[in-house]
Amino acid sequence: MILEIIKDDNQLGFGFCHKNDSKLIKEEVNKIKITLRDIKKYDISSSNEIEEYIDSIHLTREGKNGDRFMRSGTNFYMWGTMFIYIKLSHSILYYIDHIIHECAHTALNILNAKDELVTNAPKERFPAPLRKDLRPMIGLFHALFVLNRVCGTFKKIISDKNYEYLDEAIQKYNDSLKKLKETYATVRANAKTTPLGENILNAIKIEWELN
Repeated sequence: MILEIIKDDNQLGFGFCHKNDSKLIKEEVNKIKITLRDIKKYDISSSNEIEEYIDSIHLTREGKNGDRFMRSGTNFYMWGTMFIYIKLSHSILYYIDHIIHECAHTALNILNAKDELVTNAPKERFPAPLRKDLRPMIGLFHALFVLNRVCGTFKKIISDKNYEYLDEAIQKYNDSLKKLKETYATVRANAKTTPLGENILNAIKIEWELN
């Protein structure tokens, strides 16, 4: 079922972790535990959402032969499941970024299940900050919502000047905020929002003092 669903995304696949990946799995599971601890410490609302909405985190690795592979993911049809790509070089901040990112998709899917949020025609396509291909407006709206959540978490983390990975957190915050502003400009200029979609958009505008 998982493989069939992922095929919908330009034949995007992923690599499975095997028993001979025990060192990789042990070290990265420990990092993810630290990640969840840090999220709970600095952003309790996001931590509560993770506990409420995410039942399982499945670990994946790179695909074979250089094939495109999924670095992290959730899907409306696999409710409560999150995929995270593990690698020994990944930092705690990498995992914070991706776990907050995927949980934000899940949170917005709850609203999107009953409300379109945007009513642009599916055939309309726009540049997206997190993808190389052009995306429909609902994809950009999700990206904006996700970046809002990621920036919010990193903003709280960098308020602690003694945080162990402060420099990396500041860099990720600045990079994400730049993408958020770019995405907001595209969404604001082109989105046809429902009342709920407009409320979400305005809340993000106020939070980050956007024009």
